[in-house]
Amino acid sequence: MLSEFGRKVCMLLKNNGLKQKQLAQYVGIDEAQLSRCMNGLRTPKPDIIAKIAVFLNTTADYLIGDNAEAASSEGNVADEGIILARSSANVQEQSGYSADLHAAFNYVPEKITNERYEFIKRRVVELFRRYDIHCLPVNPFTLAKKLNIKTTPYSLCGDDQAESFWISLDGYCQKDEKGRWGIYFNDKVLRTRINYTIMHEIGHIVLDHTVDDPLAEKEADFFAKYTLCPPAILYRKNCRTPEDIMALCDVSKEAATYALDYCKKWVKYSGKYYTDYEVELIRLFESEYVN
Repeated sequence: MLSEFGRKVCMLLKNNGLKQKQLAQYVGIDEAQLSRCMNGLRTPKPDIIAKIAVFLNTTADYLIGDNAEAASSEGNVADEGIILARSSANVQEQSGYSADLHAAFNYVPEKITNERYEFIKRRVVELFRRYDIHCLPVNPFTLAKKLNIKTTPYSLCGDDQAESFWISLDGYCQKDEKGRWGIYFNDKVLRTRINYTIMHEIGHIVLDHTVDDPLAEKEADFFAKYTLCPPAILYRKNCRTPEDIMALCDVSKEAATYALDYCKKWVKYSGKYYTDYEVELIRLFESEYVN
């Protein structure tokens, strides 16, 4: 069900003959993120709201407030070919979206800090230890069950199946009326894609993401990749090709290629010196103690 914010965005898109895909492209997020914001499953960050307002030629106050009228809601949005071609600087100049306004919205750089990377990796190892996960491949459904997260395929969503696809083609997480987390996923795609989607959404939950923005998506992506393909274990298992990782971790070739690249960087920059959590990780996955 659309939130009030989502209802206003839909109305302005329709009035101006624009599509949700064009809005997502302009704002710099994927359609799944935008859908979750419009359905009230995530709270969009202020800078995202500001960009949406610029694209729709309205104001952030209108989108998040109770104002009854939208600025220029009758079709004054620039031609899509022009608006998508504008540079960031031109958009700010032509719309009045100034650097001062950008700063006022407390813009957060879309980059994971080294400290946050370390936190996520420690969180993964903590989950492995707490829930006795000690072998590859890591089953995301097993982890979800241990975390008391219910997983529901779209095919069992009944009349809500179409709405689920509208929210996300892959999957999403949300709380029920009792405050319990659930993950809903598209069960008509490859198993490896389903596994990644489930782990990605678990990442959102265990990392306490309350705002849907590019940084949260990157953190959930990293959580999923590190959980499914921990580099220290790949190295210890002598994985040298994407095919090795695919066989060991039950992931797609794309995910395996990324994991191999990350593993090589890990070996180059830190593989000779295990952190305390990496030692714990190896202890969990191997019988012998690592010095």
